[in-house]
Amino acid sequence: MKSISTPVPATRLAQSLPAASGGVSEFFRYHGPWAPGVRLFRAVGFQIKALVISAVFLMPIALLAWNYFSAQNGAIAFSAKERLGVAYAQEVLPLMKLLQQQRLSKVTAAAGGAGAGADNPGAITQQLAKLAAVEASLGAELGTAKSYAAFVQAGQVAAGVSTGVDAVFAAHTAHVQALLDLLGVATDGSNLTLDPDIDTYYLMDTALFRLPVMVEAAAQARGIDPIEEAARAAEAIRQRGAELAQKANETAMTFWAYADQHFLPFILPGFSNRNHIQAWKSTFAVHAAALRDKPLAEITRNDILSVLK
Repeated sequence: MKSISTPVPATRLAQSLPAASGGVSEFFRYHGPWAPGVRLFRAVGFQIKALVISAVFLMPIALLAWNYFSAQNGAIAFSAKERLGVAYAQEVLPLMKLLQQQRLSKVTAAAGGAGAGADNPGAITQQLAKLAAVEASLGAELGTAKSYAAFVQAGQVAAGVSTGVDAVFAAHTAHVQALLDLLGVATDGSNLTLDPDIDTYYLMDTALFRLPVMVEAAAQARGIDPIEEAARAAEAIRQRGAELAQKANETAMTFWAYADQHFLPFILPGFSNRNHIQAWKSTFAVHAAALRDKPLAEITRNDILSVLK
C-alpha cells in the first residue's frame, strides 16, 4: 500500500525558511511568534501534521489521566490505612468496658461494699492478649509504641494498688485514661480522625474520640458512688458512736439499759436473718444477765471474762 505522504519539493522547503536578505524580522513579519509552526506545517506532509496535532491533544489528556489515577491511588492508600485503625479500635473498645467494670469492682471492694469479684479477670487477660497481638502487627505503622508502653505501665501500677478508696479509684482511672490516649494515637496514625471528607470525619470523630470520652465520664461517675457511700457510712458510724458515748457519760447507765436502748437498736437492723437477731438478744438477756443492772462505769475486765466463760 502506498503512503499518502508526498515528498516536499526543495523549492517549497526553501520558501518556508527565512530569506537571507530579510533576516529574522522578515521571518516573523506575517505570523509573528507562530511563524516557525506555520512554516514547518507548510514544509511537511499530511501524516506528519496529523501526528503532531494528535500529540498536542494527547499530552493534556495524558496529564489529566495521570493526575486522576494518582489521586485515586492516594485515596485507596488512605482508606487502607483507615482499616488498620478500625482493626486496632476493635480490640481497644471492648477492653475499655472491661477495665471500667474492674475499676467499679475494686473501688466497691475497697469501700467495704459488696461487688468484689464482679469484674472478669479472665476476660481482661484475654482482651489484653488480643491488644498485644494487634500492637505487635500494627503498632509500628500506626506509631502507637510509646502510648502502648504507657498503658502497660499504668496497668501494672493499678494492679499494685488495693487499699484506699481514693488511691484505687485514681490508679484504675489512670489505667483507663492511658487506654483512651492509646486509642487517640491509633486513630490519628491511621487517618480515621483525619478524614478529608467532612461527613465521615465527624462520624469518626464522634465514634472513636468524643463518645469514648463521654462513656468514660459516665463510668467514673458510677465509680465515685461507692466512695461517697463509704464516706457517708463512716461519718454516720462516727456520729452515732459519739452520741452513744456522750449519753453513756452523761448518766450512770446500766449495762442492760445501754444494750436495750442504744446498742441493739443500732446493730440489729443490719441483720436480715431472724436467727442472728434472736442470738444477739439472747446473748444480752441470758448470757450477760449478771451484768444487767450494773452501771457501765463499774464493769471491769473480770466481769466481761466471767460472761465469756
